[in-house]
Amino acid sequence: MTVSAAASLTESFATLGKQFEEARPGLTVKFNFGASSALAESIGQGTPADVFASASTKRWTWPSRA
Repeated sequence: MTVSAAASLTESFATLGKQFEEARPGLTVKFNFGASSALAESIGQGTPADVFASASTKRWTWPSRA
């Protein structure tokens, strides 16, 4: 599972990721932490992410993918 999350969520999400992996043997959680706007742009350009956790309350508009 790939999680893109705001840098401000690093500590709490790292803890949650470990708990999630322990509860689901065989599942690996990979994190990509950074600025919410940069992560949203990257995802919009095709970077895979199963979960996007933004620190911003802004609603993101994703470009349609062909």
